[in-house]
Amino acid sequence: MTARWLVGLGFLLAGIGAASAQQPTFPLPQEDEGKGGARLAFVVSTYDTCWERGVAKNTSTSHFGAFCLCYGRALADAITGAEYAEYQALMAGQFSESFLKKPQIESFLKKSQVASNICIARMTPSAQRSKREQEVVALTNKCLREYHPEDTDVAAAIVRDTFCGCFSNAVARSGASVGEPRTRPKSRSEAIDYCSQRLLLPLP
Repeated sequence: MTARWLVGLGFLLAGIGAASAQQPTFPLPQEDEGKGGARLAFVVSTYDTCWERGVAKNTSTSHFGAFCLCYGRALADAITGAEYAEYQALMAGQFSESFLKKPQIESFLKKSQVASNICIARMTPSAQRSKREQEVVALTNKCLREYHPEDTDVAAAIVRDTFCGCFSNAVARSGASVGEPRTRPKSRSEAIDYCSQRLLLPLP
């Protein structure tokens, strides 16, 4: 499993290295993330900023890293070209009062709060509608804390997110909701082997 973890990290690091050279289109396409596109570059930048704030508040754990990844992806789903341009200036340290009152910055900051709320809800078992969803989120959170927690950069967070999402769905024993496929829950060892294999596949 460790070898597959390292291979997965290698794929992601290669993509991250090429991401910043590509020109963005908006909204930032989700499929670009696995190809080293501009979306990945934005997610990396947002993750790093979020993580630094976590370090400052002493909340820097692999579970918090999962929140930062979710946060970056949620913002990438919503950001416009104008907001993206102003975001770049914001990251460059332009914090004047007049700059922060620009409509694009104000709308970006509002979207930041919405993204934060979305991710907190996604990671809270009691906020889920069905018993199965609650179980899957609880299992995912446990996996996020235990699966290679020593690696905390964005590449590790993406690989961990892929593995833990797969693992928790594979071992969950609560019944599927109406209309969802019903499959036999895998054992822990079966799920680890199955989901580790998926780390060797191209990320979506």
